This record gives sequence, C-alpha cells and structure tokens, in this order.
Amino acid sequence: MKNIYQKQKTFVLITLSYWSFMLTDGALRMIVLLHFHSMGFTPIELAYLFLVYELAGIITNYFGGWLASRFGLKSTLFSGLSIQIVSLTLLLMLDKGWALELSIIYVMIVQGFSGIAKDLTKMSSKSVVKFISSKKKGNLFKLVSFLTGSKNALKGLGFLVGGLLLSTFGFESSLTLMILLLVGILIIVMISISSELPSGNKKVRLSDIRSKSRNKNYLSLVATDGHRLAKFDCEYSDTIKDIPGVIIPKKTVNELYKLLSDFDGSVKINVNSNKIVFFVGESILISKLIDGN
Repeated sequence: MKNIYQKQKTFVLITLSYWSFMLTDGALRMIVLLHFHSMGFTPIELAYLFLVYELAGIITNYFGGWLASRFGLKSTLFSGLSIQIVSLTLLLMLDKGWALELSIIYVMIVQGFSGIAKDLTKMSSKSVVKFISSKKKGNLFKLVSFLTGSKNALKGLGFLVGGLLLSTFGFESSLTLMILLLVGILIIVMISISSELPSGNKKVRLSDIRSKSRNKNYLSLVATDGHRLAKFDCEYSDTIKDIPGVIIPKKTVNELYKLLSDFDGSVKINVNSNKIVFFVGESILISKLIDGN
C-alpha cells in the first residue's frame, strides 16, 4: 500500500512540474512574440527568435537518453526546470538600448536555453512514468497519453496566459511571475519526489545509449507486396551483433523460404554493405542487397 501511495505521489509531482513547465513555456513564446512585435520587429526577425529554440530541442532529444542514463531522471528533470528559470532570468536582462541585431542574437541564444529545458523536462517526465506505472496491461500507454495530451492543452492555454500576463503586468513583471512559479515548483519537487527513481550510471558512454536489454532488442523482419504488410520479431541471440537495416530481394526471400521449409536448426547470417549470406545447415545462400534500409 505504501509503495502504491509513493508511486501516486510521484506521478502527481511529475504531472505538476510538467504542467507548470508547459504552461510557462507556452506563455513565454507568446510573450516574446507579442513583446518584440510591439517593439517593431518584422515577421522574419520574429521568426529568427525561435530558430535556435527548435534546433536546441532537436539536439537535446538526441542526447537526452544518454544524459538520463548517465545522470539519472531526477537530475535531467531538475535541470530542465532550472534551465527554464535561467532562460527567463536572462530575458529580464535584455537592454532596450541594444542594437537590433544584438537583441535578436541575444534572444535567439536565450530561447535556445528554453528549447533545451523543454525537451529535458518532457523526456524526463515521460520516462519517469515508466518506473511508476503498474504492470496492468495498457497502464503505461494511458499515463503517457495523458501527459502528452495534457501537454498540448496546457501549452495552448499558456498562449492565452502569456497574452493576459503581458497586457496586464507588462514584459518584466510577467517573466518575474513565471520565474517565481517555476522556482516554487522546483523546490516542491526536489523535496518531495521519490528517491527510488533511477540515479544514473556515470560509466555510461554516448555509444551505449542503444539498449542491451533482450526485452527491447529484436531482429525484425518486414515484407510487403505493395498492398499488405507483414512483420515478425524475434529476440536477439547472444551471437547477433549490430545487424543493420537492409532490404533483401524478393527472389532471395523465396529461395530462403524453400531452404527453411524442411530445416529445423539455427540459421547463421552475415551482412556487409552490399551482400547478405545465410548459412542454413549444409546450404549457403548468398544474395546482393537492394540499396536503402
């Protein structure tokens, strides 16, 4: 019972931090857009402001799994919230006396920090759900779907909140209010969140982000005739290592089928850049590969 309560508490805290972040992220984008529009920025100059934001998000998504594996999900979640606080604080330091070009570059860089924060928080929140969801079938998907759907709703609401804050309190006061909200959420989560979440492994290298778990790694075979699609998954054996995605000619598949129809043993497969070899008992089938993957 205590374990169930702890999981429910963790989920509530994760949801609270995720919602707070997405609300402020949506509000921030609207505040930046409307504020700099009122300062006379052209549409293309406004578009530049969000360029690094999106690029930073792409890069963070790529390295996020490694960061979480190395430093732990709590660290990446706290980092996401903290970086967003830093981003908001840096925007407060923008000087209206700066040249237009300098202002654009400065805001682009600051928005880049916000993009990093967004994807660290998103990745951490959704990954934590895996560790707190019950083993009941479909429970994990329901929780992740709930978080994803609520994110879109909260970000949309954030656009409205951003416009209301800017029109009511002005640029600096609006940012200050969002900073205070995120600081409060960060303190609550740091104090209250479960210590049972994965803490990370400092020895994990970037090249190790591909999982070695046999529960996750499968050799997948897919076939199609242009109208139908068939897919078969089998677990990696200990002897299968790093088979790339390849396309095998239909004629080769038909010949392989004939060999396997009366065979009940292990099949060895060798693959290089343009050729695949099947060792089926005493028979060897060699085929060229179709370009692509």
